[in-house]
Order: sequence, then structure tokens, then C-alpha cells
Amino acid sequence: MAVKKNGTILRNLINWLRNQNTMPGGDGTARRLTVPALVIDDEADHASVNTARDPEADPTTINRRIRELLRSFDRVGFVGYTATPFANIFISSGIEDERLGPDLFPSSFIVNLKAPSDYLGPPAVFGHPGDESAGIPAQAPLPMHVEVEDASAWIPDRHRKDHVPGPMPSSLREAIRLFVLNCAARACRGDERRHNSMLVHATRFVNVQGHVASQVEDEVHGLRNLIELAGPDNRGALEKEIRSIWESRIVDRHAAFRERLGERCPALPTWSEVWGGVGNALRRIQVMRINGGSGDALAYSRKPDGLHVIAIGGDKLSRGLTLEGLSVSYFLRASSMFDTLMQMGRWFGYRPRYADLCRVYTTGHLYNAFREIALAMDELRTDLDYMETLDAKPIDFGLRVRSPSDGLLITARNKIQRGEEVDVRFAGELVQALMISSGSDGQAERNRLATRRLIESLGEPERTVRGQRVAHLLWHDVPVDEVIEFLSEYEAFATPSFYWRCEALRRFIRQQNTVDELVQWTVAVVSRKHGPEVPKLQLGPHTIALINRRRKEESPDDRFETQAVVGRGEEALDLGPDEYQKALDRSRTADEGGRDRVPDRKPVREVRPSERGLLLLYPIRDDRDPDPEMFVPAAAISFPNSRTAQPLAYTVNEVWRQQYGLMDDWDELGELP
Repeated sequence: MAVKKNGTILRNLINWLRNQNTMPGGDGTARRLTVPALVIDDEADHASVNTARDPEADPTTINRRIRELLRSFDRVGFVGYTATPFANIFISSGIEDERLGPDLFPSSFIVNLKAPSDYLGPPAVFGHPGDESAGIPAQAPLPMHVEVEDASAWIPDRHRKDHVPGPMPSSLREAIRLFVLNCAARACRGDERRHNSMLVHATRFVNVQGHVASQVEDEVHGLRNLIELAGPDNRGALEKEIRSIWESRIVDRHAAFRERLGERCPALPTWSEVWGGVGNALRRIQVMRINGGSGDALAYSRKPDGLHVIAIGGDKLSRGLTLEGLSVSYFLRASSMFDTLMQMGRWFGYRPRYADLCRVYTTGHLYNAFREIALAMDELRTDLDYMETLDAKPIDFGLRVRSPSDGLLITARNKIQRGEEVDVRFAGELVQALMISSGSDGQAERNRLATRRLIESLGEPERTVRGQRVAHLLWHDVPVDEVIEFLSEYEAFATPSFYWRCEALRRFIRQQNTVDELVQWTVAVVSRKHGPEVPKLQLGPHTIALINRRRKEESPDDRFETQAVVGRGEEALDLGPDEYQKALDRSRTADEGGRDRVPDRKPVREVRPSERGLLLLYPIRDDRDPDPEMFVPAAAISFPNSRTAQPLAYTVNEVWRQQYGLMDDWDELGELP
């Protein structure tokens, strides 16, 4: 069945379905169908997300109906499709209503569909500057953008539904002429029977769209009259005008398209060929208003010889509607939300044999907003890809979206109630591996080997901390290259810092080295007192007692997952007596006698010089394998504050917060005796 996402229609469908079966549900009252069902929610971020102030008490209508529909079956799968999943990843992962069941958080999987090579998506149309600190390379756009600087007097960003537009801006007059040229050029390439479309999206108000359509119709009619009825002088002036547009907007940029697209970029026809087809192109162009109050419809299938249309609309053009043969977009519709802007951009898609003719006319502000969205989307896709490599589910893998600049939102505020803004940074923070490969897994062996190599390369350790004998092993003044080499072989999960052989950590350390920070390190192997029953491990010439950390019950067989690794006192192992006292003086923690015992975490990082980092290694006893050689090698880094490092702001979902990625509230380690 294909069903509109409408509350009444969904209610009627649910009632009809429940009347088809007499089998009572598990509670003795609800009737459920025994046949298996697949429910596909298209545009799953639109209307389906529960935006109620209290999502658990009274969900919004469409959200409630979809959940009721799912509860109508004993066996049901639910799949959501959307190009903009920002709202979906911030749905609460913990809501479970007795009557409606769980909310629509995509807990089982998120599939990141790869764009084919001939698809023009945001990186091709807008590109983005990348972010070296986050490991995201810059994406160079195709030269499609034409900046609009003259439209504010015509239709301001903020206007009412009774606004009457001023004179048509010259940028729109140029865009219309370019569309006429594109229609002619495509006919010269042998695509005369293909559809051609232009998008004009400047306002959401139907009345204002009517004024825009009238202006565009007048402009097209005027051009048609000039071509068909004007004398040689006027025709010559028009040819000179639009040839200038052809040269500056198409010819001058063609080499860049050819370099990027290769064989997919045909040669341009000559100007005489294009000019010869302009009259026929103008005769075929129709102006259509695409909104709820118009009778126009983009019935491409009814035009086998090709429909040439300038489509003027607003919200109806914003989701799901494909503009066939779209080559020119004139877009002024301001929005503050990532997902709304992306959905209104109908220029993404396949452009066979005419990608080099495509242009997007928009303001510099909107162009930069799209570039920012493209960067955030690239980063989210990278996280989704990594989640897939781990064979992890979204319910176990925290997701985040880079927080936008001032004036932009990720999505509507009422769709993101369960998201929280955090500053993700390394300077002044503790990062620790909380999910590590274990057993005979290949990465577990590589982690053990990396740990052994580092320890064996460091020479004789110190076994005292501030004059007191300890079970730990410490090496001071370790060169940064030793730490970088270890991190390039080590990998852990859950905490993004340790992905891809600790790529983000290595990049940050190298970056800070350029300003003489993190150039010297203390490496500590955390151990405990030896005893007859304590399992021991030989690492090079050193005998180390394995330590215990509580494994989470839901840990997979080949993973060791724990809530926390680093004890508060262990972060201070590298501090000298004076530094330690300063940290104590800045701490709030005290024993019953009012005397500070162990300094708080943040003061420890504050007093540590920015030149020095602390790498902590934890050989953990694997409770599923008694062989000490199969120890779990956990790692953590305590970073000092920095004078130069800048944090990145993210909005994170509930699962991300639960994973303690870069948070600072571990006090209970859950140690085993």
C-alpha cells in the first residue's frame, strides 16, 4: 500500500488492518495481524519525529499513528528513508511506551547510501573547506555558483504574504536568459526531446509566488517577441547581451567542468549553433506555478517530446519533487535549518550530458550555509561508515553533528530535544579507550604488540612517584615520536578519538608540536601490588601485575567494554611534588578529616605544563581468558590545557553521551577485587 502521511488516513488504515484479524494481542485486548509487514517511511525526518514538549506523555499525531501502525503487527520491520537524517539521530533512544512501544529512533541500523560517480551532490555543487583538525579533507566544488546581490529590494528575506515584489532583479533576468541558452545548447547536443527545467524559489507565500510568476511570464514573453518580431538592431542587441552571458557563465567555466567530469562533459556547441536554437527554445518554455493553490502540474510523462518549464514555487518544491532536466536554479529562500535548506535544494541529482550547463543563483550567505551543511554531512557520513566497519548498531554507537555557526540550526529545535551541545576537544581533557578488541582478534594482537614494543623501547622505568614506591612503571621525558608510533598501531572503539589508528589524536599532537606543546611525554604502565593470586605478565624485562576492570555484560565476545578505565589518582602520576600540591589546592575533594587526598581531575590537567602529555597503559585481565598473555591493552591520554588549541562544538545524541566519549565525570571505576 502507498499511504499518505496524514493523521486521519493513518488512523483509518490502522482500524481497517485491525479488523482483518481476530487474534488477540499479548495483553488480551489489542488485535494484531500475524502476517509479516514492512513499513517504509519516506522523508522519515518530516512529520514522523515526535516534537511534543513531553515526548513520553503525549506524542504528536503522525508519530503516534506510525507507532500504532507498527504495534498492529506481530512481526514488523520499519525502515525510514531521508536525505537529511539530522532529526532522526536525535530521537530519544530510551522511550518505551506500554501502548505505543518505542519511539522511532533508528536503533538497528543506518545505511549510508553511497552516491554514484555521476551523481551531483553537495560536495560537487557547493564543496566545503574541510577541517584538518577533524581529518576531513576539503572538497572543491564545480563552478556552478552565481552570486545574487541585487534581490533584497525585490523580495526581502523577511516579508509578508501580501508583499508585492519590486522590479525584477537583473540576476533573475540573467538566469532566465541562461536557461533559454541551456535549452538551445542541449538541443544542439542531440537532446532536443529531453525535459528542461528551471527552478525559481524565492518565497513560501502563494500570493507572492503569483506575482513572481507574472513577472517571469512577462520576461519570457518579451524575449519571445524580441526574437520573433523585433528588427535587426534590437535582435542584434539581444544577441550581444545573451552571448555575453553564454561566454561568461558557460564558456569561461567549461574547462573546469571538463577537467573534473572528463568524458561525461561533452564539447560545447558553437555560438552560431546555440543562437540558432534560441527562438525554438523560447517558443517551448512554459511558466508554471507549483503550489497548492495552482492547477499547474509537472506532468513530464505526458510530454514525450520534452517539457521546457520554469517552475515557480515554495514548500511544494521542497521535498520529494524531481525537476527533470534541472539546469538553472534561482534560490533565495532563507532558512536557518540544515535539513530544510538541503531539502529545498532540488539541484542535487543526475545531470547526464549537461552538468556543465548547470548553475545555482543564490546569495553568498546561502552559498556559505550550504558549504557548512556539506561539511557537517561529510563528517556524519564518516562516523556512519565507521559504525558500519565495527558492525555496530546506532543504539550502541553515539552519533554527533557539528554545531553550526551563528544563525544556523541543525534542525528545528523541537526535533532535537534529546540532543545536547558539547565542546569536543583534547586540550585539558582525558580520553580513554572504553571498548577494546580482546581475545585472539587481529586488532587485539596488534594492540598487544604495540604495547610491548613501546615498553621494550623505553629502557629502565622509575618505580617511585613523588618519592613513594609504587607498583606502576613510569618513564619521563619520552620523545613525542615514540608516542606517535604507538598510537599509529593502536585502535579502540566507542570513543571517536581512537578510530582509524588514533588518527585524530596523532593529528592533534602533531599540530600542537608546531607551537612547542606536547613535545615531551610521561608514559605510565598502571599495575598493582604483586601477590600469589595476582595474574602476572612479562612485558620485556618487566613483570607486571594485571589489573581488573569490570566488563559490561553486553560486551560482544571479541570486545572488552567497560565504563571507565582511569582512576582519579592515576592522572596525577606524572606530577612533581609542587605540581601535585597546586592541584590539591585547586581541588574540592577532601576526606572526612577535611584534608585533600587525591586532586580532582581538572586541576591535574591545569597544572601540567602544556609541553607534557601523559600516556597511560592498562594491562587488564580478560575475565573470559585466564591466560595472562591474552591481556586487554587499554590506553588513555591525559592532556594538559593549551594556550592555542580550539575546541569543536557538536550536538550529540543520548547514546553518545552515555559512552563518556570526552566527558569528565568518571569517579567509580567498577573495579573487581
